[in-house]
Amino acid sequence: TFGTFIFNTSSFFCETSKPYEHGTYDYIPPEIDFPEIELDTDDDGYGPTPDDSPFITVDIFEERGIDRAIIWYSIDNGTTMEYTSLSEYPNDPGTWYGTLPPQPIDTYVIWYIEAWDTQGNNNTQYNVFGTPFDYTVIRKPSGAEAAAISSFPLIYIILISVVITSIVIIFYRKRIA
Repeated sequence: TFGTFIFNTSSFFCETSKPYEHGTYDYIPPEIDFPEIELDTDDDGYGPTPDDSPFITVDIFEERGIDRAIIWYSIDNGTTMEYTSLSEYPNDPGTWYGTLPPQPIDTYVIWYIEAWDTQGNNNTQYNVFGTPFDYTVIRKPSGAEAAAISSFPLIYIILISVVITSIVIIFYRKRIA
């Protein structure tokens, strides 16, 4: 009938008609949010080390559905790129996750996310500077180094506490006298 809207008229962003009308075409790529990465996956307090497989989660939105989402990564500064697939959480649609493989010490890793919708449109997500995300694999401290590193702040805390306590006692005694 005339005067009936065939497209969604609400004020929020919508890339296609709702419901989908015959002959409409999805020309807008998926929307990829800023990803989160957990570098210390073995929970030893150091990361990323050769024992860690960095874990990435990201929200990806597309009205007609995501066909595929991947993490592109390189260990030779982008000369060659490898990829690993992202999977969608079954109980949290739109949230995707994946891991990067462990790498040797001092490996510089760059990575970014790319997703395709069911119509073949794709989008990528880089860091805020428009370049791939990155990290460097570190060496886990040995037993003696780890003990020195973990006790380092405690020594200063004790020293500062003693100094502050001494100053307070001195001022308190002068004030009484």
